[in-house]
Amino acid sequence: MVQNPIILGLAFFFIAIAVISPQAEADGANAPHGQPALVRVYTHGEGQFGMLRWDGTMEGAGVDLLACSLKRLGVPYTLGAVSMSRSIRLEKDGLQDIWFPTYDTGDPALEGLLVGPIGYMNIYWFTLKDRALDVTSEAFRKTARVTAFPGSRPERLLHDGGFNHIEGSDDENRLALWLAEGRVDALLAADFSQTLKPGAQALLGLMDRRLFIRYPMAFQLAPQFAAAYPGFQPQMQTALDVCRQ
Repeated sequence: MVQNPIILGLAFFFIAIAVISPQAEADGANAPHGQPALVRVYTHGEGQFGMLRWDGTMEGAGVDLLACSLKRLGVPYTLGAVSMSRSIRLEKDGLQDIWFPTYDTGDPALEGLLVGPIGYMNIYWFTLKDRALDVTSEAFRKTARVTAFPGSRPERLLHDGGFNHIEGSDDENRLALWLAEGRVDALLAADFSQTLKPGAQALLGLMDRRLFIRYPMAFQLAPQFAAAYPGFQPQMQTALDVCRQ
């Protein structure tokens, strides 16, 4: 079937696109005893861990490790791409079982919910080259207008650090434009250069980036899912350890 590129493009930005695993073609009745019949997995569809392509396929290190790990467990799954803010609502409504990638910061609240590492992520300050900003200074922390993707770990870092946070957007093209236009002074994010639209790629030449922090990344189980299947997290961790060898 030939897919309408306009419809597919809209789906990429606004609708969860399900990528069904080969195992999920079955009805889930053959799932191992004590395991879920189907695992609903979501990612944002951008970056090295899971990139959603315009043809509806998804690829990346996280996608490969997910497929390998769940295949070893004999558990079928679906994989969809949504924004991080949408993911929060899905988890709250009990419609999301696993999200990736998640920053493994050592937070005790995530104990028993993470499976990893699946790789590492650098977080950068993005600023304009023609502005002399010291991102390590107290003046920057107190007065610079800074933003991040809503619901992301960088946004949490801005709140926890007492920065002058400006509410961001799920659209990296919009955030890049805000920075170029001077609506914000800095953007805290992972490298998003490969996901910008062609028209926004030119804005990269105006930007400088400086490393802020580096984190290991992981799969994160929804609390209600982990509670319903208490053996799933350690079993998936064992499977992932084998898949990473």
